Amino acid sequence: MTNPARVYAEIRRSITDEFIYRVSGVMLPHAGEDKAISKEAIAAELGYEYSSSIKRRLEIAFEKLCELGFPVMATSTRTGYFMPVTDAEFLSWEAEHDARLKSEERKLMLIRTLRLRYLAGDQPARPEPVTQRGLW
Repeated sequence: MTNPARVYAEIRRSITDEFIYRVSGVMLPHAGEDKAISKEAIAAELGYEYSSSIKRRLEIAFEKLCELGFPVMATSTRTGYFMPVTDAEFLSWEAEHDARLKSEERKLMLIRTLRLRYLAGDQPARPEPVTQRGLW
């Protein structure tokens, strides 16, 4: 059986400076949401067949590019990627991440609450089976 953590670590190791440089070269002409490009098209421009592995490599490269000061963001419909150039694009990006952060914070509070209940011996009851006519 394949260990996902091992696969992910291998993918991270495959992200070289040259790969990031090549991704930046593909992304530079795609400044502004109106010039967004799909991951499939980015992979093709880099000479790769699109796969889950190249998808993850691109996502890691986008993170690295952001760390280097070259932001890459997804379109609102997640159909393409571009480098934001307007204040509205940056604000949209910020709002998206703020909403995601708040959602993750809510999940984290729920997990912590459930863990404390579990530690206190409060085992969740199994839901009762529901029998409704007309479903089957």
